[in-house]
Amino acid sequence: MKLRQLKARSIGLNRVTRCCSNRNEHHEISLIQERHLGRWFCCGIGDGILPFMPIPIETVDLRTDYESNFELRDYQKDAWLRFKEVGAVGIYWAPSAGKTFFGLYSGSKIKGRKLVVVPTRTLVEQWNERIRKHLEPRLWDEWEIVTYHSFEKLKTKDFALARISQMTSLALARNLRH
Repeated sequence: MKLRQLKARSIGLNRVTRCCSNRNEHHEISLIQERHLGRWFCCGIGDGILPFMPIPIETVDLRTDYESNFELRDYQKDAWLRFKEVGAVGIYWAPSAGKTFFGLYSGSKIKGRKLVVVPTRTLVEQWNERIRKHLEPRLWDEWEIVTYHSFEKLKTKDFALARISQMTSLALARNLRH
């Protein structure tokens, strides 16, 4: 069984570490089984611990010449403000709570190319339909919607990941539990 060493420095991560790790006698380093890493990170994020260095979205990267044709709900506005503060957010809302619209709004506000990775062709079609329905035509070409399978093919090319990160200003991944 493959284990990774990770330091659990906070109360929140220590709480979740108890349920998914083998701890050493000094309790300074936790060995988290790889199959539990996702749960460990999600619980930490739920407790307010970011697994990355927060980098605020710079004003120069925001589009000010566009207003969407839909309005965000209060909790979506809060998530947008948080996203601008830290540069990344995990959206774990219930079905029909507005995850796609949050993504559309975020993408319409950030300049540059957007990559959306979804599990099914049906969701590719849904995203394309909503982009065309809710965004101005001048923004349509900024979006690339692919399935996980298509994305895996992209990743196998030598330069693909570096190229994707250079060409994309926003990446969205849907339904990561699949």
